[in-house]
Amino acid sequence: MNDKVQSVLVVGGGAPVGVERLQQCAAGYEACLAADSGLAAVKEAGLSPLFVVGDMDSVSPEVLASMGADKTRRSTDQSTTDLEKAVLLALELGAKKIGIVCASGDRIDHTINGVSMMIRYRGKAEFVWHDAQGDGTLAFPSSTNIVGQPGDRISLVPAPGATAVRTSGLKYMLEGVDLIMGSRDGISNELMVATARVSFKTGSLLVYRFLNKTAAPR
Repeated sequence: MNDKVQSVLVVGGGAPVGVERLQQCAAGYEACLAADSGLAAVKEAGLSPLFVVGDMDSVSPEVLASMGADKTRRSTDQSTTDLEKAVLLALELGAKKIGIVCASGDRIDHTINGVSMMIRYRGKAEFVWHDAQGDGTLAFPSSTNIVGQPGDRISLVPAPGATAVRTSGLKYMLEGVDLIMGSRDGISNELMVATARVSFKTGSLLVYRFLNKTAAPR
């Protein structure tokens, strides 16, 4: 396969984020892949995916036909979701940064599965979660910057947990606490400066920044 790329946006078949938002997300990546019915959103946004991948049980035949056989990667392997199949293809293409969009929705199992998958492959690429409300980067020790504008809403989501978390530049400071799913999290904080910082010793966190400053009240 000669289509080597450094960054790929994977578009799932979950809740749509709207044409403008999808185009905004795609602008940060070299290429995009569609996971099964995610192809409809890709086409609506006027994007040209490298491939569509999945078992093709959700995408309409008309939309699928627009891709052509050479751009279709059909797999009926039931041990992986269509989203995971697309992520694996992105890794095969050489991607070092993988964005995931249209992967959340009214089914909590799909949303959690998407985040779980990011954790599973975290050693192979940088992962970024996009949805209609904001963007989340999967962060690792020892520290990462949070770039935005003062007033931006920030959540530090255990994925599945991080120890000795410290922050600077956030309204609600953390001083060496453990953020563990099922125990304690860091939902709905606020940027006080343009570049804040979070550090921790072990684990991983989904550092999520809301697009709307009025989102996610405490």
